[in-house]
Amino acid sequence: MVVDPFANQALEIAKEFNLLSFLYFPVSSMTSSLHLYLPILDQQVSSQYIDHTDPIQIPGCIPIRGQDLPPTFFQDRFSIAYEIVLRQTKRFPLADGVLINSFSEMEE
Repeated sequence: MVVDPFANQALEIAKEFNLLSFLYFPVSSMTSSLHLYLPILDQQVSSQYIDHTDPIQIPGCIPIRGQDLPPTFFQDRFSIAYEIVLRQTKRFPLADGVLINSFSEMEE
């Protein structure tokens, strides 16, 4: 079963029926890495990301300033949108694998 990160409730169903499941990320590898790392980042950083003075190191990516994270989901850690994305990313380890649609030029 191949599921979109935003419809990942299906990962639990796949496990229930012993099906292989894969997350499909149609975005850049860096954005995918951010989503995969978000539960850990949420535990490590206690302030708003925009106020974080040190660059944030996401595995496999160049360091990024908190203010440069996508504003919709990541700038306000107390928003409902952030809570929903965080809850979804915590399900990602249920997947048997990850598919990323990317190429070198897209990552530059």
